[in-house]
Amino acid sequence: MTRRGKGRWAVGALGALAVASCGRQPLVARALAARGDRLASLVRRAEVDVEAPGITPGPWQWRTVFLAPDRWAVTIATLRELDHHVFDGHSARTFIGDRVITDDPSPTAPMRTQARFMAVVLLEAFGWPGVRTAPLAPGERPPGTADGLAVTLADGARYRLGLDERGRVVWAAGPIRLPPLVEGDLEVRYDDFRRVDGVELPFVATYSAGGRRLARERTVAACPNDPRVVAATFDTPALLPDCRNP
Repeated sequence: MTRRGKGRWAVGALGALAVASCGRQPLVARALAARGDRLASLVRRAEVDVEAPGITPGPWQWRTVFLAPDRWAVTIATLRELDHHVFDGHSARTFIGDRVITDDPSPTAPMRTQARFMAVVLLEAFGWPGVRTAPLAPGERPPGTADGLAVTLADGARYRLGLDERGRVVWAAGPIRLPPLVEGDLEVRYDDFRRVDGVELPFVATYSAGGRRLARERTVAACPNDPRVVAATFDTPALLPDCRNP
């Protein structure tokens, strides 16, 4: 994998230490240092074992594209055409192929809530206006975590992050809309961390809600800080880039 845009985005642990020196909470600085370079964007391809009730079980394939602060897209491979779900920062749209099926600009649009969840988990929401962070009480995080962070957005939405002894995010929980599966808190366990172009990324994620496992996701390829990912990328599915191992 090439180091796309490396000079542009490389802040790494030194950048996290600089953030800490400017008054960041120590746990936030630890998490940023453990992640490594800034994560301005991320393209991933993944294989997913779906177990959720009411959804076709078995192996799925999808691609996700994230751009800070909160743009988000998911492309799901189907037997016929690709299904694209895109939040461009203003409106959430669903496409079948290149045809727009729905357009939802509401503040509760499912894709908007998913974009916020990912921005928190990827640690790119810390700089948003009005965001507050605080240590998470031990009783609010699961076994196997060394520390935890509560992240509260300006509108009051609260997310919980569990950190391992190195400061990596190994567990997350918070509000999300994934109709018809989740209308409340989603929990994610992260594992199999690998360093890709200076960024520490989990390659396995296990999703659950209400005590029931929904899916296990295995990343096939990850491209952090891909210069092809810009705001205009989310205008149409044709512009969403793919990520493949070299």
